Parts: sequence; C-alpha cells; structure tokens
Amino acid sequence: MSTRARLVGFCGFVILAVSACTIADIEHRNERAALEIGANKEQANEIIQAIDSYKQDHDGFPESLDVLVPTYLSEIAQTITGQDFVYEVHDLQGYYLCFDPTSKSNVRCCYHRRLEIWDCSMGVPH
Repeated sequence: MSTRARLVGFCGFVILAVSACTIADIEHRNERAALEIGANKEQANEIIQAIDSYKQDHDGFPESLDVLVPTYLSEIAQTITGQDFVYEVHDLQGYYLCFDPTSKSNVRCCYHRRLEIWDCSMGVPH
C-alpha cells in the first residue's frame, strides 16, 4: 500500500473518530440540558402555584415575586444553578416566568401563563 493511500485511510479514520466524539458530546450536552431544564421547571412550579393563589386572593397578578413572601412562599426559589427566575407581568398575556439554562447557550425557557405552557427556544419571548 502506498504512503498516500495509508495517509488517506488514516485521515478518514481521524475524521470518523472526531465525528463520533462530537456526536457523543452533543448528545451528552443535550441530556444534561434536558435534566437541568426539567429540574428548573420543577422549581418553578412552586412559584407558579403561589402566583395563582395570589391572583385568586387579589384578583390580579403580583407586580413582583417578592410580594409572595412570606404569605405564599417562605422564599423565592432559584434555579438549580443558583440563578433567579425572571418574572414579567403583561396585562394581556398574564405573565412570563423565565430562566436561562446554563447548559444550553442562547436558550431561554419561559412559562406563558395565558397559554399555560413552557417554551424553551431561542431568545426572549417578547
């Protein structure tokens, strides 16, 4: 076998090996991001329930999460990575409760109260 043929074969092997490592790395990051997002949604559920209870009692959404303490929450939960949740009230749309996963760049996850769904997509939802 010529040197050139061996070099081409070796380069093909290297390309396949790098591709396999890249795919495995992407799959690992996606799994880690899914776990982080799921855990943060669990943390947020307590806040969402407190906001809903506040709305029933006051016929409107709280202006900030701070007013939920201590009547509806003992403290405002943070994400599992120690970040604060972002809360924004919108007259027509209810509110958004958002977090930015640290394991997935350029993604923001927001609970849309009007639609009662979570959306994890690129950028900020407004």
